[in-house]
Amino acid sequence: MDPAKAILQASNDYWHFHNNGWDLDRLSWGASPVRHARPPRKFASRITRTIYQTSGGRSETDMTTLEYLRPVTVVAARVTGPYSASAAQAWDLMFDWLQRSGAACDITPRYGLLLDDPRVTTPNDCRYEACIPLPDGFGRLPPGLSIKRTPYGAYARERHVGGKVGIARTISKIRSEWMSDHGLVSDTNRPMIEIHLDNPAGVLIAQQRIDVCLPVIFAADHAEVPVVASSKY
Repeated sequence: MDPAKAILQASNDYWHFHNNGWDLDRLSWGASPVRHARPPRKFASRITRTIYQTSGGRSETDMTTLEYLRPVTVVAARVTGPYSASAAQAWDLMFDWLQRSGAACDITPRYGLLLDDPRVTTPNDCRYEACIPLPDGFGRLPPGLSIKRTPYGAYARERHVGGKVGIARTISKIRSEWMSDHGLVSDTNRPMIEIHLDNPAGVLIAQQRIDVCLPVIFAADHAEVPVVASSKY
C-alpha cells in the first residue's frame, strides 16, 4: 500500500470520540489509551512522519507537508465566541493561570484547537481551546481549565509567520490549492490545530510562527462528509 494512503487509512480507522472530551478507543490498536497513542509501527516511528512535501525551492513558510500528528496531554482553557476574540481570551486565561501558579510562561510548543468550523457554526458558538503540555507539579486546576489530549492523525501542515495576522488566508490556501492538488479533503470529525512555536512575550508579532494543521482524508476513498455543526468535542 502506498505509504500516504496507509497513514491516512490508519488515521481514519482509529479515530474515535467519547462523550465531550478527547479519548482514544482502547480497542483501536489492541492497547490501553496511553500505549496506543502512537500510530501503528509500520506507519510511523517518529512524532510526525512527512508523506508529502511540496517546496520547489520555496521558503518554509510556503511549504505544506502531510504529517501524522500524535496526541499530547495538555492543560486546556476553552472560550466560546468568534475566533477573532475567543483565541486571545483563551490564551489570556492560560497565561494568567501560569503566572499565578509560578510556572514558566514561555512554554513552547503551545496548541490552539479550533473545535468548530466557522463556515457552518455561528461565530458566537465557535469554541477555541488554548493548550499547553501538561506541566509537572501543576496542582489543582481552577474552573475553566481541564486536562485532555490533543487530536491525532493525518494533517496538512504549513508554517505561517506573523502571529494570527493573515492566518485565514493560509488556511484558505491549504484547502483550495494544496489539498485539491493532492486529492485530499477535510476530515470534519477532527478540529484544526494551531501549533504556536514562539513565546509571544519575547518575539514580535511579525516574526511569530504558527504551524497551521488541517485534518485530512483521501477524497478518492472517502466521500467528504457534509460540513455540519458538531457538539461532540
